[in-house]
Amino acid sequence: MKKLILYAIALTPILASEGSGILETLRRAEAGAIKAMLDSGADPNQQNEIGATALMDAAAFSSAECVRVLLDRGAEVNTANALGATALMWATADAAKVRLLLDRGALVNAKTKDGVTALVTAARRGNLESVRTLLARGADPKAPELIRIAFATTNPALRDLLTDAGVKWRNPGDLGPIPGLGLNDPKRMREFLDLGGSPSQTQLLITGKVNLLALAAVTGELETASLLIQRGADPKSKNMHNWTALMMAATSSRPDVARFLIEKGADLHARDDEGRTALDWALTQGETEVARLLREAGAKPGVSRGPAPGPREKPRSARQAVQQAMTVLEPIGAIFHEKSGCVSCHNNSLPQAALNIALRRGIAVHPEAASHAAPATLGEFRSRVQDLMLSSCAGPAFLSLATKGLHAFRDQGITPGFMTYAVTSCLAGLQQSDGGWGNDGIGLRPPLSFTPIDATALAISALDRYSAPGLHDEMKVRIGRAMEFLRAAEPRDTQDEAFKLLGFIWAGAQPSEISRQADRLLALQRGDGGWGQLPKMAPDAYATGEALYALHASGLNPASQAYKEGAAYLLRTQLEDGSWHVRTRAFGFQPYQEYGFPHGKDQFISAAATAWAAIALSNTL
Repeated sequence: MKKLILYAIALTPILASEGSGILETLRRAEAGAIKAMLDSGADPNQQNEIGATALMDAAAFSSAECVRVLLDRGAEVNTANALGATALMWATADAAKVRLLLDRGALVNAKTKDGVTALVTAARRGNLESVRTLLARGADPKAPELIRIAFATTNPALRDLLTDAGVKWRNPGDLGPIPGLGLNDPKRMREFLDLGGSPSQTQLLITGKVNLLALAAVTGELETASLLIQRGADPKSKNMHNWTALMMAATSSRPDVARFLIEKGADLHARDDEGRTALDWALTQGETEVARLLREAGAKPGVSRGPAPGPREKPRSARQAVQQAMTVLEPIGAIFHEKSGCVSCHNNSLPQAALNIALRRGIAVHPEAASHAAPATLGEFRSRVQDLMLSSCAGPAFLSLATKGLHAFRDQGITPGFMTYAVTSCLAGLQQSDGGWGNDGIGLRPPLSFTPIDATALAISALDRYSAPGLHDEMKVRIGRAMEFLRAAEPRDTQDEAFKLLGFIWAGAQPSEISRQADRLLALQRGDGGWGQLPKMAPDAYATGEALYALHASGLNPASQAYKEGAAYLLRTQLEDGSWHVRTRAFGFQPYQEYGFPHGKDQFISAAATAWAAIALSNTL
């Protein structure tokens, strides 16, 4: 066992900062020490880990004073890296640095090889002061990406600023494939349609397409759905796998969308590729208001779900249960990464956390399994790092990869470094005007496509642990804004309640506030000791393990009655092979493959559930 533990600890330096000397001092924003080092002969133009200059590094991760010290001692203001990025482009999260660099001769309209300018990075980051400063100094607002940013931003002040500078859209082609396309903003959707945009436009989701009406339905956007149908969208239209908007509305928490679609003639009896009707989809969440509404309208189920696999006859001890769970969790990370080429929460980040927490509790874990996900995640970060430094991180799944990947690092005790600084600097720029972080999963894969509450809590964890020390004050302000968002946010399910609690903990909220939120989560525990994902769903290992993890983080003793009852529920429901089975309620847009975990098309959610359950039981050891 000692050998296994040492192996896991030895992984930490792989992810630690590779910089040293002047670079590390810059990242701590120690201006006096930097001045002394440069006066003693240190090179103000040395390169960092990815070939960027010390000035670029300081522009991204240090203080304006450190930038000034470098410039005073000979740092070249316009030296670009291999991509063509300059210090000004990296600096736009901080308007004081932008002004300083411009005063020292930075070229306001310098471009990378793919046409990115400082004005584009400032707009990506939503930094109004930097945008104003750059425009006042002659920045060219003609970059096509600025049109898309102005349309898609949730910050009306940024949109107005860019529009006043001449950034205007004239036809749908100017907007490009904007994810979501203003689904939660009917005014923007109306503008898109007025420009000639099609109410039947589809969005590519890896293996197929889903139209705007279906996306509005699954996210519960009644006004947008109504507008699309007014403009000609067909309520009977089918999408990939023959999913209809009504099927997607059936999984929303908003029964008014389903009611509206029924009134507009949606097909109650349409079946998808697996024979499921809208009622079948509604019933994945239990006997909900939507299920009742569909039945009253005459909907029938299309398939009969067979019985779930039963638990083993005699429950194991907690230690035995965790050990057996490790046998099914160990292989899945490497298999998934090799087959899919990506890092997931269900097969990588969550199992990684479970394996390492079990390891710390004395459970035998295969060393390669315990160490696989972190380097895989790091490799994903490395492949994107140039884009991250230019704040190009609004693409598919970044929010999930960054927040869940860095949280797995935190659970494993991984040291912060340049790559985590790059990720968190990009993540910070995605914070919205209300203080939260949005959901980039469009709600198609609940509960794994997380909500703004979950995303915001995990972003707090990432910024708190993995941002550059020189940005401490900025991140403290951002975390404060995120806390205000969480305080105002109304949880919709058990996962929201759990992550609201975790967000309070990671942000350092007052004990009384943490205690009140813990009580809310405890109140959701059912009579059998478990938690359900939603009020009408039966308890399962996913919700139970997740709730116990959050409550343990809040200080709940595993010897308490509530925790013991939750652990007993998990022990009673574990299967013979060591897994826990949870039925999926997700619209699976990835091609189906076997990735080494049991339960067929329920494997992703069941793998995540098994990880959460193992974590919760490990905390009792």
